[in-house]
Amino acid sequence: MEPVEQIYALDIGTRTVVGLLMSPGQNGFKVTHYVMEEHRTRAMLDGQIHEIDQVAGVVKSITRVLEKRSGQKLIKVAVAAAGRALKTMTMKATRETSPLVSISQGLVHEMELEAVQAAQLALIEKVKRVASDYHCVGYSVVEYLLDGSKISNPVGQYGSQVGVEVIATFLPRVVVDSLFGVLDQAGLEMTSLTLEPIAAINVIIPPGMRKLNLALVDIGAGTSDIAVTAGGNIIAYAMVPVAGDEVTETICETFLLDFSVGEKLKRQLVSGDLIRFSDILGTKYELPCSQVIESVSGTVASLANEIASAILEINRKPPQAVVCVGGGSLTPGLTARIAQLLDIPESRVGIRGSEMIEGIQGLSKLSGPEWVTPVGIAVTALNRQSLGFSDIYVNNRPVRLFEINGGKVGDALLAAGINIRQLAGRPGLALTIEVNGQMRILKGTMGRPAEIRINGRPAALDTLLQKGDRIEIVPPVDGEPGKGLIRDVVPPLNTKRIRFGGRLYELTPVLLMDGKPVESETPVVDGCKITYAAVNTAGDLFKWLGIDGEPGSGTALTYTINDETRTLAVPRFQLSVNGQEAEPDTPLASGDEVEFSEITKPTLRLAEVIGREELAPSSIEVFVNGDKLNVETAGAALKLNGEPATPDAEVQDGDVVDFILGGVPPIMADVLPLIKLPAYPSSQSATLVISVNGSPAQFTTPIKNGDKLRVYWRENLAAGK
Repeated sequence: MEPVEQIYALDIGTRTVVGLLMSPGQNGFKVTHYVMEEHRTRAMLDGQIHEIDQVAGVVKSITRVLEKRSGQKLIKVAVAAAGRALKTMTMKATRETSPLVSISQGLVHEMELEAVQAAQLALIEKVKRVASDYHCVGYSVVEYLLDGSKISNPVGQYGSQVGVEVIATFLPRVVVDSLFGVLDQAGLEMTSLTLEPIAAINVIIPPGMRKLNLALVDIGAGTSDIAVTAGGNIIAYAMVPVAGDEVTETICETFLLDFSVGEKLKRQLVSGDLIRFSDILGTKYELPCSQVIESVSGTVASLANEIASAILEINRKPPQAVVCVGGGSLTPGLTARIAQLLDIPESRVGIRGSEMIEGIQGLSKLSGPEWVTPVGIAVTALNRQSLGFSDIYVNNRPVRLFEINGGKVGDALLAAGINIRQLAGRPGLALTIEVNGQMRILKGTMGRPAEIRINGRPAALDTLLQKGDRIEIVPPVDGEPGKGLIRDVVPPLNTKRIRFGGRLYELTPVLLMDGKPVESETPVVDGCKITYAAVNTAGDLFKWLGIDGEPGSGTALTYTINDETRTLAVPRFQLSVNGQEAEPDTPLASGDEVEFSEITKPTLRLAEVIGREELAPSSIEVFVNGDKLNVETAGAALKLNGEPATPDAEVQDGDVVDFILGGVPPIMADVLPLIKLPAYPSSQSATLVISVNGSPAQFTTPIKNGDKLRVYWRENLAAGK
């Protein structure tokens, strides 16, 4: 890229237009020529061009003067758009990904552009406009997410979902187009575009100072543009639609002055001298500055409140300092009032003029805050920090592309209003069907993405563009919808030859779709219900034969157990396969012989009613003379219709069953046969002593789990005499 020898910068403001020529110097940059002219009429309001012819006339005049002074023909110019028009939106985009495939740079870039496009759609919905009404002039990534967690760079990672959040900046097309209209009429060509607050901050708050939380306020005639820095970056922008013109209008209303006279009077307020002027009726005044300043104190307070409120809204707290530029910042009492409203020391709100800009020669006659933005426009263009643009064609449609992020294909598609997500071919719709009550899905094929070509050559979303490039988008191809045959969704169904009741049956499977018979080669239909009935078990055989009551069915038997009424199904049929007792789920093979007979008197035994596990014997643990011993106990005490019963007793319909879990606890007599008694004393006269947990016991004493028993012989002393 060739070095820039000279830049022509224009600051088209609400009250004045400034033009200057700047070129690289030995130790920075040098202002060689400059001109400032006021609009002849109020052709601009609040930073917006209303009369293109009038503004173009002033630009022509300034251009002629600079051409005469420099001896050069001026064609290309750098300009700035008013911060009042700036719109920022934050938006997210996510994509489902395969955990088996790494995330590509292309996918991440697609998501970023998708988020920018979503931000644009959210903006136009908010302001009730169409997408083509706004230019995206920049975006930056706030954060990436991988499976819901923040990550600095997802490229090359694996996960199920990847997301991105971006903050995108937009300018209304009318703002940009009005600038182009003025320049076209003035015979000039725009080479770069920046935003007024960016231009000012680039020269007043250089990158080395941006780690501080600072607010720059460019107070012009129609608007007060705000930019906030922190952590080394510009983190937020804002605009207040009031500025110096409000002060001028208050002076005009108070003293009955023409706007131009009121503007001159306002500029004299910083002198502190007596001010002489005449109103529209010819009345002459000679007033001290303090009296005029007092007359606008309410307006100044309102302006300060608007600025302070906007700073607090975007910064969420008072900044460390506020830097004011622009002619409106000279309004007496304004900076002090801003400091008071932000609750920061008055010394932390100051005015910086162009004389404080370092590395610029030729500023000796351009001192004052009103020159900061014009100088910033020139420096931004010379440092190539502004927005270049190119005329690009997308499917033969001309698109004016601002070269954000290097001017890539994706940016051109955004500018052309092409939906980024629609570049990927949609997968074919799936078929959803029901097979024997179970949901099944037949997926469609994946679509083929759109082809992107630049001047006939293959390209991608991140391919860099050159002026005049022609982009062709070959539409994507959607995937084929899901499809399949009956045989694809049901298991193999074979005919079986089964002998039943002495008769041979050839069992053909039943296959239905939405209740109608179909073949295995019949195509399935979305939403259909498929049923099949193959004879794989004895139970399937009963269904196929249509016999009332399959092997698993039973007769209901009602009984009462421990005062609770219950009902249990008792089998009605006895089933065998090839002579062996079988169950309903017993599998059948071709050639099998099946027999079954009805049980005329269904019976049920107590063990089945209560549960064999409950009736099983259990045991307790005791200690006899210090040794551990397990003593078996009865599982349960059973009664049938009030009489003692055994587990094998039959239960009839209406019977009453009572049982006690654990049965009757063991007694000492149950333990004695299980132990080896101590040897009988030689004295031939002794008494057996029994104790449980230290207390005397009898043969009938109950024994519990954990009891400590002692059994021993005690000699009788009388026998020994």
